[in-house]
Amino acid sequence: MIKLLIADDEYWVRENIINMLDWNQYGIELCEPARDGEDALLKLADFRPHILLTDVNMPFISGVELIQKARAIYPELVVITLSGFSDYEYIRQALLAGSIDYLLKPLEREALDMIVRKAISLIETRLNYEKEQENIAKDLSLARLLIRDQEFSDFFADANVGSDVSELESRFEAYALFLIKLAKSPGARMDDALTNRIRIAIKQAAQPFEGIVVKNLYASNEFILLCNAEDRAGLCSNLLEAPAFSGGVSIGASRRYSSFTQLKKAYDEAVSALTARSFSNVNVFFLIEDTEYLRIQKWISVRQEKELAVFLKNRNITRLRRLIFNDIGVESCSDWRFIEVKQTINRVAWLIGQGISADRPGAYAFMMDDIAEMLNMALESLEPAEVCGILNWMIDEALGTGEDISAESAKQTVRKLRGYIDENYFERMSLGSLAQKYLIEPSYLSRIFKRETGENLIPYINRKRIEHAAEYIRDRKRHLSEISYLVGFDDYAYFNRVFRKTTGRSPSEYMKMARG
Repeated sequence: MIKLLIADDEYWVRENIINMLDWNQYGIELCEPARDGEDALLKLADFRPHILLTDVNMPFISGVELIQKARAIYPELVVITLSGFSDYEYIRQALLAGSIDYLLKPLEREALDMIVRKAISLIETRLNYEKEQENIAKDLSLARLLIRDQEFSDFFADANVGSDVSELESRFEAYALFLIKLAKSPGARMDDALTNRIRIAIKQAAQPFEGIVVKNLYASNEFILLCNAEDRAGLCSNLLEAPAFSGGVSIGASRRYSSFTQLKKAYDEAVSALTARSFSNVNVFFLIEDTEYLRIQKWISVRQEKELAVFLKNRNITRLRRLIFNDIGVESCSDWRFIEVKQTINRVAWLIGQGISADRPGAYAFMMDDIAEMLNMALESLEPAEVCGILNWMIDEALGTGEDISAESAKQTVRKLRGYIDENYFERMSLGSLAQKYLIEPSYLSRIFKRETGENLIPYINRKRIEHAAEYIRDRKRHLSEISYLVGFDDYAYFNRVFRKTTGRSPSEYMKMARG
């Protein structure tokens, strides 16, 4: 709300001004009025008003002196002068001192209304300009961060990009790389505001050491800290206690290096350290040294691989599920180490794909692509139930079995599901969460959706998201990482792949074409 201070040595003039207009309609809050120039200076300091309406002829400090002193201290103050007909010289001096206009006594309501609106317009113009400058500064700051994020993300992904480490070499005598993986929590998607809060939290936890914080664009919910901390375990403990990570976080730390030519090696060490955590474990950290003598258990034997192939060939879905979820133990994988879960799940998925590729050449390849993406994301998010749901879906897709429901009931369910997706495409959706919403087994939900629409469920969700992403790109107002978030992708790399698969172009190529 805009604040206005009235300064006049005559009580009835002050009261007349207060009662002449309905100030709330102007969005103006009246400060306690000042009795003279000295009192006005004190109240300017106390209330910090936007507008000063002052008489030019007052005792102790004249209105002109008040304007000069006030404008020197508060250059953005908007001043309106109040005077009598005989005070022309005072008016002239007041205007020279910075008053925007003047009012003559006795006051008229229309004149006061007009000049107050003029003052409000000036203030709003200035505030809008300041907001624009602030937004420009934020955009530039965000652009710089995005450029740095992109450069580091490309480098860590081992993309074919050059890396100029001279700036880093000049800032750090030595460093360790800390890989910070946030646990996903429902409703807490990684938008720009949350990303910024996490950057700040990581930097604060790393104090007093100077650090560089990077958001890895190619890995969901992953941040990287480069920091010259000798006590790596102590820094990891500080990070675990940061309030911003109340939803859960896991940290892997590399060795300390003196040369940034070893940066990729440091990143790979941190990734390797994180694979030692249990699959459902968060709020833990591992130094790379902790994993040097780590024993990795193989959960699927050669005999079980052969049995899996036989059950697939004989289309024995009951034995196949029992083998995968009970005998191999995928249903209890939350107690395994992350690396053990990833190796086992990827092996099972590959064997299922191999077992049916001969019967359905080409037809299954596109679906396998989507399933592989979904499995990888569920693995990285430490979601055992979602992993099991996707595997069940994969088994049903491979064997085409499962209990049936009435055709009419299936149509109603799919109609509701399509409507929900079309309206809420930007929300976090998984096969498991949608199946739970409609009280149907995940694999069966996927199958009836394909039967009723001719399109697989996850590709349908992705297509809707990409359609809206293309609209955002053509709108020319947002950067690609923000668009990725707005249409429902937490992982920019996944957004990039899906966009290219759907449109035949990468998002950046599409942007160049759409924006000329």
